[in-house]
Amino acid sequence: MLIKTAYLPSNSSQQSYWGQCPDAGSALAITEAAQLANTPLLVLVNNTDNALSLKAELQFFLAGSDIQVHMLPDWEILPYDNFSAHPDIISERIKTLNAIGSIAQGIILVPVATMLHRLAPTHYLAATSFALQTGQALSLDAFRQRLDQAGYQFTETVFQAGEYAVRGSLIDLYAMGSHAPLRIELFDEQIESLRHFDPDSQRTTEIIQAFHLLPAREFPLTEPAISQFRQAFNAQFEVNSSHCPIYQDVSQGLVPAGIEYYIPLFYDLKMATLLDYLPAQISIVRVGNLNQAIEHFWQDINQRYSDYSHDVERPLLPPEHLFLSAEQLFSMLKLHANIHLQEAAYQDPKQSQGEYNLGFAELPEVAINNKLANPLLALESLLQTQTRVLICAETAGRREALLELFKQLPNRPDELVAWHDFYANDSEFAICIAPLERGLNLPQERLCLLSEGQIFGQKVLQRRRREKSTANADIAIRDLAELSLGNPVVHHDHGVGRYQGLKALSVDGQENEF
Repeated sequence: MLIKTAYLPSNSSQQSYWGQCPDAGSALAITEAAQLANTPLLVLVNNTDNALSLKAELQFFLAGSDIQVHMLPDWEILPYDNFSAHPDIISERIKTLNAIGSIAQGIILVPVATMLHRLAPTHYLAATSFALQTGQALSLDAFRQRLDQAGYQFTETVFQAGEYAVRGSLIDLYAMGSHAPLRIELFDEQIESLRHFDPDSQRTTEIIQAFHLLPAREFPLTEPAISQFRQAFNAQFEVNSSHCPIYQDVSQGLVPAGIEYYIPLFYDLKMATLLDYLPAQISIVRVGNLNQAIEHFWQDINQRYSDYSHDVERPLLPPEHLFLSAEQLFSMLKLHANIHLQEAAYQDPKQSQGEYNLGFAELPEVAINNKLANPLLALESLLQTQTRVLICAETAGRREALLELFKQLPNRPDELVAWHDFYANDSEFAICIAPLERGLNLPQERLCLLSEGQIFGQKVLQRRRREKSTANADIAIRDLAELSLGNPVVHHDHGVGRYQGLKALSVDGQENEF
């Protein structure tokens, strides 16, 4: 183990400081901390991109473990935007908020800007969630009314989270936080069966006995909630509400775009924070420069409030009703044990003050160099230093392409499934499947983890935040170094051909290889 129990804060008044944590080294350190800690870890990251990279790394290192990684996603809209978050994002947020309150051990990953958002009171989820099970009595009319009040939208056919449809005695429901829509079959006023189904083929994928239904929104649309919204709106804004589309839409039970920045009005401005949803005993892990990220976020908030707050048809709530200040956040975090991670080493770490250097080093330069007779010379040289190397391919297809490329090396890499397979055995050179963007170098353990980005000397194409099928999901050729003369290739526009090498052409006075 890299992390020792002594490295962890022993109580809520203690702070630990870990240096030498570049790249994926921070993820491995957090993984081992989560395995040792007797409390959940709330991991704060400076931005969403780094949070997504860290999540992939944590899931890679924790494969086969019971420890789960929860991430509260950002709405992916700018402060005071006149747009609403995508239903998939809302679904993931509600699912995460519902799950994190009862975990005894695990990791909750949050971009710090998301941490600053005030949230619905904790009692809202508890009051609006309910269980379904086979044999249960269920009135169709009463259930439809409850779905409407929970924010679900009636459609002819369900395709995305937050929708429901009714056909005779069948209710199709794409519940928030669910991996697939649910089909409820009624016999008279009793649930006869519950089953997940594929929305495209309509075929049953799984039969279940019970289901926990979450609300479709982070705010209620009941008559009392709408009345509360109207009262709070009129008390907060000195405008003619009959000229405000948001006020009129909510009054009719509709969900207008941009409603996220009016949520406090449903709760009389009495909002919660993410810490209110978490167990009382947690440890905080801070990754990166959070102060700078918070400062930039608040600059955006204030600028956009200044730009858009003069529209009488769309009056805006002051920022303090929607966001925590830096002082408020850090005062809350100080009530818990904190671990601070940084890339740089502490020059003279004082263990008595909780300072430790973890020993991660810069990644070696192993990129393919097509100008050399042996393009893989850098990787081959690394393998000759007795360093154990694990290479991560994005997909099974990418792994096969890399294996073909590595035939030029003296040794063929072992094909492994997960990190713990490599860490626990004596393999000197191995390959596995993991969509990582960063690697790590731990000289004291003779370990080096490399992603495809390090091998090809380029950043791996950024994956979409929400999984979708795309034409480039498994690119067959990432770099010309993989091609040999005579290899068959498929051109997007011109069809099938064979690779015959590169040719220098002059285009607009500049010579390039094509």
